[in-house]
Amino acid sequence: NDILEEISVSTKKKGDLYLADAIEFATALAYKAKKAGAAIFNLTEAEDIILKKDKVEGVVVNNTAIKMAALHVDPFCISSKYLIDATGHPAEIVAMLKRRKPELYPKGLGESFMDVETSEAGVVEKTGEVYPGLYVTGMSVCAVFNLPRMGPIFGGMLKSGKKVAELINEKI
Repeated sequence: NDILEEISVSTKKKGDLYLADAIEFATALAYKAKKAGAAIFNLTEAEDIILKKDKVEGVVVNNTAIKMAALHVDPFCISSKYLIDATGHPAEIVAMLKRRKPELYPKGLGESFMDVETSEAGVVEKTGEVYPGLYVTGMSVCAVFNLPRMGPIFGGMLKSGKKVAELINEKI
């Protein structure tokens, strides 16, 4: 509940859980992230990662509409000291790395069967750097470490996001 209070989201306590309106939560999270300096790119998708000297140093992106229309427009690169895969269930960024370095993920990517309690704890515990310069958070953690799905429970994902921010903040 601390994170929800920090971004001014209204909650109702029901047993051990806190309930929040999904729209209020999503918009508050985006608003606070933007105010804190985050860049949010609408209709943009990752095409590749930038890898230099065996360290992830950014991402290659393009406009989704350009790709859908099959137009020949070059993507653009966004350099970064650290890249976070927060793409959810498919772990899109890690999947790009896996395609070229399959030995890193011999079990493959993907979640196990739903087990909310196990996953809630596991997603926070396993959040972190999975390759030099590349971090995972949220449901991407479940896909990378073959953890169970967690369903409509967001506490672990919020804690995972906070943890990855703190880990990177310690390095910069």
